[in-house]
Amino acid sequence: MSHRLPEQQDKPGTYMEEWLLEWLIENRLDPGEPERETSRIWGEILHWFFKLADGFSTGLANPLGCGEVDLFLAHLVESYDDKILLVVECEATNIEAQKQAWEDGQSQLERHLKAHGGTHQKFGAVAMGRAVRFYELIDGQLAPLLHDATEYDIGRQCQDVISRLRYVQESRNQ
Repeated sequence: MSHRLPEQQDKPGTYMEEWLLEWLIENRLDPGEPERETSRIWGEILHWFFKLADGFSTGLANPLGCGEVDLFLAHLVESYDDKILLVVECEATNIEAQKQAWEDGQSQLERHLKAHGGTHQKFGAVAMGRAVRFYELIDGQLAPLLHDATEYDIGRQCQDVISRLRYVQESRNQ
């Protein structure tokens, strides 16, 4: 992420209005924190946004195709088959600025998304501490979601993060 912090977006209507999620993001994603903290917080964000009542289930550290994914979101379709919709590849907070770490995360994410069958749309994110980038699998290739390679700060750009998650949610039946 750039050295200048992005402007704080409005918190109402986002996970940042939940006091505990805000506290976790502000206090558990400091440089040097392990990958599990990033996974923990992203698990909470996914649980907050994607509701069980709507047929969504979030899994942690689960074997999927070519290895273990950090987080995945499945939509249970009418045939009661899990349809993997979103995979989040989580990394430790001390490597946010390293270009190679982002590239490695993208490669891992692409392998995981390709390994899961089906013709439905598949989405992913690489999360490194407070930073996240969103992707989609298009014709077997990983591409920035909506052609936007922006790196978002989950604490300060919560409205942008929610808009990306909403896009994933609305695309689930395609």
